Formats: sequence, structure tokens, C-alpha cells
Amino acid sequence: MKKQWTEDVGIFLARLSKMYSVVSSSYSSMGIGANIIPWLETESGKKELEAALKLLGAKFIESLSVSCSGHFNLAEFPGKDWATWKGPIDGDGLLGEEYVDCRSFELTEIKVSSLIFETCLDGEKQIYGQIFGYDKFGELRKKQDTILLGGNVFLGLWRDYQINKKNSILELLWHAKKIGYLDFFGLVLRAPGGRCGVLNLTRQENGEWKRGWSWFTWVWASKSFSAVYKIAA
Repeated sequence: MKKQWTEDVGIFLARLSKMYSVVSSSYSSMGIGANIIPWLETESGKKELEAALKLLGAKFIESLSVSCSGHFNLAEFPGKDWATWKGPIDGDGLLGEEYVDCRSFELTEIKVSSLIFETCLDGEKQIYGQIFGYDKFGELRKKQDTILLGGNVFLGLWRDYQINKKNSILELLWHAKKIGYLDFFGLVLRAPGGRCGVLNLTRQENGEWKRGWSWFTWVWASKSFSAVYKIAA
């Protein structure tokens, strides 16, 4: 990731420099070269520049990839007494088939451009702006063209953040798309006390990200994004 990140930044800066040269030449040929600076200092200019940079940043982020080949170990996080949920989602989680989207663990690297950030707030749910975890899980499972991402992608994003911090994919997603929360329904967990939940990554008020989990009994809102992967047609 470090090498790839360095190469991507180099390409990004080169393109930005080229774009500046083109724009600068265009303004000069139009006879307004010097006027652009005062305009950028106005509220209108600042908004236009901010919008342009956000668009540029979003395009740049989409070119990056997340390494998700690492082995996710429940004993390391959340802890040794946690387990994968088994059986009916409204049961005790002890017996039956594990709730894991195995397709997620087959992914070794995914492009950010292939990620979808789902809220499942459509129709009537959009009016109220919230959905319970159980209902959201049901809605996500209905989507045939997506993979519910699990522990390996959670781990990949977390490791990337530990290495790159402010230059991490999580931070770039925050600055470009205001995504400050991501959860992973591809791995449903059973807590030591028997509660049902999923892993999450959350940006704190101090600007740092932390690992955690969300219970299915909680209410998910418009900024509660779930990471899913769009299957190529």
C-alpha cells in the first residue's frame, strides 16, 4: 500500500500541476489571469474552488485500492469470547449456519471505485431517516449484485489507517465524501453476552478513527454507511 500510495500521489500531483498550467494559460489568453486571485478570495470563489477540489479528490480516491488479504482473527478483535453468529438472526446465535458472506474473504484487493456505501434508507424509511439493524441486514441481503464486506476488508482499512493516518483511505473518504462511519454486514458477530452485531470503523470528534461494533437493536441513520462491493457485470 505504501509504494502504491506514493506512486498515486506522484501521478496526482503531476496531473494537478498540468491542470494548473492549462487553466493558467487559458486565463491569460482570455485576459483575466490576474483577476482570478481576487475572485478566489471571495465567498463565491472559495465555494467554487472547494467544489472543484472535492470533485478532484473524489476522483483520486476512486483510483486507490484496499488490500484485504490479511487474516481477520476475532480473538484479536473484538476479543477471544466473541464468535460468528450462527442460526436464525432472532435466535441465540449458537447453532446453525454462520452468518458470513464468504465472497468477501475471496477478495484480496478491491478498488475504492467498486465500493458502495449503503444506508438502505429508501421509500418510507427515507422519510423517517432511520432503520433498525435487523431490518438493514435484511435489506442488504436482498441485493443480488453486491457482496457484503466482512472482517478482511475491515482489517484492510484499519491497517491502512494505522500506517497512513491522515493520508489513509478512511481519512480521504471523510474529507471527500464526509463518510465518518462504516460498518461491515458481511460478518455478523455474537458478543459474549449473546447480543448480535457487526464491526464498524468510526471517526471521533478529535479526528481519529477507532474500531468498534454496532448492535442490531440500534437505529441506523442517514450517515450510517455500510460497506458493500459492487459485482462487475
